[in-house]
Amino acid sequence: MNDKQIQIQNLPAPCITTADIEALIARETYFTAGDGFAGAMSMSPEFMGQPEGSRVIQPPEQLDLLTVCVLITRNGHTVTGESHCADPAKFDEVRGRTEARKRAIDKLWPMVIYAERERLARGAATKVTDEMVGRFLAWKLPQDFAPDCHISFNRQAALASQPGNWPFGTNLLHAGQVRDMLNHVIGSADQQAT
Repeated sequence: MNDKQIQIQNLPAPCITTADIEALIARETYFTAGDGFAGAMSMSPEFMGQPEGSRVIQPPEQLDLLTVCVLITRNGHTVTGESHCADPAKFDEVRGRTEARKRAIDKLWPMVIYAERERLARGAATKVTDEMVGRFLAWKLPQDFAPDCHISFNRQAALASQPGNWPFGTNLLHAGQVRDMLNHVIGSADQQAT
């Protein structure tokens, strides 16, 4: 289903549009399989070993009916699409390129959707981690906690004062350090990458 069909049917707009897919393409190249055959043969030791006057490359004619489109994305990834023509009399270079490009674009969609899903999942994981950091720092310490690093704490004074005057979280870590610790504990990809 394309963007126009979505609009006609009054469906919610897609998160990823055809324009988004087009914007990923840095370069496109077209050739027939016959062109590819000729290019490969021209570099072969077999061809180079022939006298210059007898170097002729004649690809099988069926290869000229297969058009290939190679899309190079901005990140350097390549995707191919192919167009086949059964009848040599009906071969049309422009139509072959158009069909091959459509098929290459069709291969890009699942990749882009997967990448978007990964991005969303990382965002959700970050949100969960941030919530965990907040909960950890707001956690009221148990009555038998033991202060670290020569920190003194007067339990009787704390218990005798206002009920809400009990320590919470930690005085050893700030929020960024707690986030790093939790990423380590849950095995976050962001933490493993650093």
